[in-house]
Amino acid sequence: MVEFAGMKNVVLALSALAGASCPAAELFNGKDLSGWTAVADQEVTGGYSAAEPTWAVVDGAIRTTGTPFGYLRTKRADFADFKLRLEYRWWRQTARPNSGVFLRLASETGAFIPKCYENQLEPKSVCSVFALGGSELDGVAPRNPYDPANALSGIAAVPARAPSAEKPFGEWNTLEIEAKGDEFVSRLNGKEMNRVKGVKTRKGAVALQAEGGAVEFRNIVIDETPQSGAFVDGVAAALANGGRVDLSALEWTREPAGYTFKDGAVAIKTAPRTDLWQRTYYHFRNDNAPVLQMRTKEKYFSFVVKTDFSQSHQRFDQCGIVMYLDSENWLKGSVEFENDRFQHLGSVATNDGYSDWATTAIPADVKAMWYRFSRRADDYCIECSRDGVEFSQMRVCHMRAGAGEIRFGIYACSPEDSSFTAVFTGMKVVECAWKAHDGQQPD
Repeated sequence: MVEFAGMKNVVLALSALAGASCPAAELFNGKDLSGWTAVADQEVTGGYSAAEPTWAVVDGAIRTTGTPFGYLRTKRADFADFKLRLEYRWWRQTARPNSGVFLRLASETGAFIPKCYENQLEPKSVCSVFALGGSELDGVAPRNPYDPANALSGIAAVPARAPSAEKPFGEWNTLEIEAKGDEFVSRLNGKEMNRVKGVKTRKGAVALQAEGGAVEFRNIVIDETPQSGAFVDGVAAALANGGRVDLSALEWTREPAGYTFKDGAVAIKTAPRTDLWQRTYYHFRNDNAPVLQMRTKEKYFSFVVKTDFSQSHQRFDQCGIVMYLDSENWLKGSVEFENDRFQHLGSVATNDGYSDWATTAIPADVKAMWYRFSRRADDYCIECSRDGVEFSQMRVCHMRAGAGEIRFGIYACSPEDSSFTAVFTGMKVVECAWKAHDGQQPD
């Protein structure tokens, strides 16, 4: 991804290429509000003073006082799949700093809330996603039935899945939102905050919200480059290359505190309080561990990797293999540090937002482990090995969301106040080593 510094010059340079269309486009020119339309609800003023405009351009940024309530939307209203990137900051203290970014705004409602989806910016719930104005999210029930006469009715909410990554008051934050099909992914200052599926409306305008918060926006860029043609099947590519995995083709879902690729090895430095878990027993949801994966549609294969966790030292420090499909559907296998006497060798399968954990104790002096991850359609097997030759079964499971295209690879995290570096080597893809059952025949 192009770094944001100097983005304006990059966009202009791309536009100048003869006969070329620019995949990334500025939604705000830094000078005026060309291409935008303001909508205000004069009945919801929030302390509005006519002496101060609701929307203005100040020092290359779009500034709003937050009153009266309303929004500033793009005149173009057919944005479908895209990556939106912008910077925002709170420029003046208000009683309740509240604002948001509206996505796929489909229609006006005559009130300060249109039919759209909102990526919340209010600090206490930043990157929560709301379906507003009669918009729908599959699988998420609204608080109450939608009533066109009540702008605040029928709201369906998906809370942010990670603690806030917002910077202190007055500092600029970078917000990235990817909309693809029925899914939104939100990242704040490089950290994945939310991943929402079931979006029903597939196109609309983009808008900035005025709802009481004094906020500025700048460097607003949207990239509509089609993503469908970019698919590379990591398993097929590896098998065609003698099983070797091209590390440069792997994709991050949340980057770690630090990482290196060198001579076929990946080193991941964890950040404190990073984890994967959903609801069961502990009644919390943690979804901020860094994950590095490849994509595949292949139905039968095995993936092998060696993990070195000699630096782990704090309870629950862990690293291993993972298949992360979304926040509520994933599978992982790892060794988790416990104390100077033993560790947990185990696996977690998470289906539909509920995790289970199966473990066995191993000596604390074990500092390396091989894993083999195998797929047979939508059934999966995780095995482990001390020498990379003889593997023992850890788990066989069915993944309800694992029937089609999947993503799988490696991860590392430190759920408590800790950090360590995990090293992954020997990554390869082979023909499926988990053979079909040769006993009782299927029903």
